[in-house]
Amino acid sequence: MTLVGDLRLDRSEHLHRMVAEQLGAAPSLLAVDFTDVGWVDPAALVSLASCGAMAAESRVAFGVIDGPGGPMRTVLERAGLAEILPVFDSLGEALGAQLSHRVN
Repeated sequence: MTLVGDLRLDRSEHLHRMVAEQLGAAPSLLAVDFTDVGWVDPAALVSLASCGAMAAESRVAFGVIDGPGGPMRTVLERAGLAEILPVFDSLGEALGAQLSHRVN
C-alpha cells in the first residue's frame, strides 16, 4: 500500500479502513509505503499502531517502508513504536525479512 501526501489525524480513519480491506485478502505481508508522505501528524501514529495490531491479530506481517534515511524510522523510534512497526528501506527488504523470519 502506498501513501502520498500528508498523514493527518482526519485521514487516519481512511488509512484504518484501507488496511482492513487489504487484510481481508489475507496477504502474508502488508507493507505501508511512506516514501512519498511529506508529513505525519503525531496523533495519526496511534491509528498506524492500531493497523499494526489489526495485522497481528490477522497473523499478517506488517511494516513500514520509508526508503534509506527516511524520517519514519526516527519518528517511530521516538514514539516508542519501532518494536511493533518495523521500518524497511524497500519492499524487497521487507519481503526478505519476512522470508528470514519464516525460515527461523
